[in-house]
Amino acid sequence: MAKLIIIGGASGAGKTFVLSQLQKYRDDVITIKKYTTRGPRKGEPQDETIDLRLNQLPQVVRNCKYSYPYGGHSYGIKKQEIDSVLKKGKSPVVVVASCDTISKLKEDYPNALSIYMCSGFSGKDLEEHLLKYNDPVDVEERMKRHRNSYIDYVQHFPNKLFDFFLQNYYDETFIQQFESLLNAELLASPNPQFAFVIMSFKPEYNKVYEAMKTGGKLTRRKIEIQRVSEQPGDYIITSRIEDSINNAGIIICDVSELSPNVYYELGFARAQKKTIIMTARTGTSLPFDVRQYRTNFYSDEIELQEIIKKELLHYFSTKH
Repeated sequence: MAKLIIIGGASGAGKTFVLSQLQKYRDDVITIKKYTTRGPRKGEPQDETIDLRLNQLPQVVRNCKYSYPYGGHSYGIKKQEIDSVLKKGKSPVVVVASCDTISKLKEDYPNALSIYMCSGFSGKDLEEHLLKYNDPVDVEERMKRHRNSYIDYVQHFPNKLFDFFLQNYYDETFIQQFESLLNAELLASPNPQFAFVIMSFKPEYNKVYEAMKTGGKLTRRKIEIQRVSEQPGDYIITSRIEDSINNAGIIICDVSELSPNVYYELGFARAQKKTIIMTARTGTSLPFDVRQYRTNFYSDEIELQEIIKKELLHYFSTKH
């Protein structure tokens, strides 16, 4: 399920590295760029970094709903940019250095996933790590920010501001741990507004799919009807189908075509105890272990539109 992801944590804990990995390997997580008055550091682009819009006027930053001072500069996040990503069914991710600002974000987005990142090193070990990787910020200043960030975290600990606390030892296992956490959390709660379609991809079924989408629009409810072929990005198809089934509030499955893939996906959805609207063309002969479930038979696409409309309205009235 799409949700706001908030990453807080100590300076030098690897937050920017995490963002770079997310951009490489996930198309369902979008980084929200903060507006900041600070200029570029050595080696940075002049206008934007992975999560910053640099050299912004102070009034621009102040006009952001979520703003805070940090390291002698001001930072701000626009609420409308977060909302825009959520409306697309994606998960916006923001890096925030102020626990007070994170509290405000969680007030507006109570289902947000909040993660505090901290270096696994401390003291001399952390100092040596920063020197080794040529941190652009003065090491003494970075160490100071690290301490202040942890104090900020401890002061807000009684408020249970963060869902997870992660220590980074700067090896490949950390990003794997982070990725596993995201997978578990983003799929933990199905999206009631998302209906995933299981069906044959033969060209003659394109009109059937369009009829399903039209039926969804006729409900006048905000529901997204989608099959895997519409999802952009580079991914393993079977994994994406299983993820989509897990993420969906309801499944629409057309079994007119006796396709092994369709029946595999239907079986997977049954195993996940999903609510399923089953459809088939009139005259379809169904296998024994499928026909025991209620199936909506249709003679043409117009009839199918009405079936989908009726079934979705029933789903919303009983579940939501």
